Amino acid sequence: MVVAGDSAGGGVAAVISLMAKDHGIRMPHAQMLFYPCTDQRMLTASIKQFTNTPICNSKAVAKYYKLTMDSNYTGERGYVSPMEADLLEGMPSTYLETAEFDCLRDEGIALDQGDGFHDH
Repeated sequence: MVVAGDSAGGGVAAVISLMAKDHGIRMPHAQMLFYPCTDQRMLTASIKQFTNTPICNSKAVAKYYKLTMDSNYTGERGYVSPMEADLLEGMPSTYLETAEFDCLRDEGIALDQGDGFHDH
């Protein structure tokens, strides 16, 4: 099984893999993350730069988080914001794609470069 998704769906795919790892259930063989939405903190340079780009921009992402995230959530932060997971080591092989003029670009780069989403 391979999980895949783009934008919010890319974040969901990453969370599926993370939950499988955390709960000791069968891990997806691989994941394909296309410009994934993975960091609810919204602190990256690209999220600050691309506030008005067509289709998806940081203003829209902030609205999406507000609509879908209960401010009283006390569960595992990584399950709503994978970049905040305690440990991303041991995740499945990952194809990760970013877009140059995308507010989510730096989240994908950070996820790929520093937190264990590499081919093993």
